Amino acid sequence: MEGKSKEELVSIVNTPITEEVIYGSLKKPQELVELEKFAKENSIDLYALGFFLTTWIPYSPQPIDMIPFATTGVDGTYFAFLTDFKRDINLSKSPVVVYSSGGLEFEGHTYSPVLFARNFKDFLSICCQFPNPSAVYESDPRTSSFDMEFMEMMCDEDELEEHKELSSLIRKRFSLNKIHDPNEYFTNFYEERNGASFIKTNDPLNIHFPQIGKANYPQLTELVSNVELARYLEESDQYNRLLTYRNYPSLHINYSSEEFLGMLEVLIEFLRKDGFDREANVLQLNWEKEKANKLLHGKS
Repeated sequence: MEGKSKEELVSIVNTPITEEVIYGSLKKPQELVELEKFAKENSIDLYALGFFLTTWIPYSPQPIDMIPFATTGVDGTYFAFLTDFKRDINLSKSPVVVYSSGGLEFEGHTYSPVLFARNFKDFLSICCQFPNPSAVYESDPRTSSFDMEFMEMMCDEDELEEHKELSSLIRKRFSLNKIHDPNEYFTNFYEERNGASFIKTNDPLNIHFPQIGKANYPQLTELVSNVELARYLEESDQYNRLLTYRNYPSLHINYSSEEFLGMLEVLIEFLRKDGFDREANVLQLNWEKEKANKLLHGKS
């Protein structure tokens, strides 16, 4: 890439993010397709529910097994499907997580992302039920009061009326059910993601891995050289590699350093070896854009 012209580097930085890259061989959920069509045909602004639909990729060190589909438009916050590194999965039934660049408080720690809904229809139900969806992810939803009066105070009358009207339309169109006890819903949701068939990760999401076993190699908890990282991944089994794909990037502090970019190259290589082509392609696009951006600034 070092030999490319300024124009070529600009073109790489501006490479559009397509659904072909972000979804790979996975099928876009039919409910999401229907929502896009419904909003377009009826000139509906979905921001009344607290989000815009978008096509984006998770930038490292965010979990690479996420597929963003919507953003709040504030503080780098977006919603994404969590794939658990599965190659054949019905995204309509995949968990929905929420990511914020500023981090989200959970159990006394700052994490991002955190769990938001069991599936896409539940995502819509939650956004229809609460006029301010941030109330779900800005505090622990297992114990939050979900004070509707307070949420409504955070919105003006026009916003509340728009939310009420659009919620009614969306509930009817997608046959949504109300979540009667949000605390119980999220308590059970988090308990499920902590079950025996899940690999425990540094974030509160974990990884569903039915072939659960024991790690055959100590987990990486601090940075090592990229040569050592490659050796570690070569000697590890898939259990350890999945942990590394999810946990290791966040150990870095400077996400544009040559060491970090080199780390991405190592992960891309092993993701492909494990058959995770979609995840590798997303990381590859991240790497190319960041590398071109660094070279471009060097040429200016």
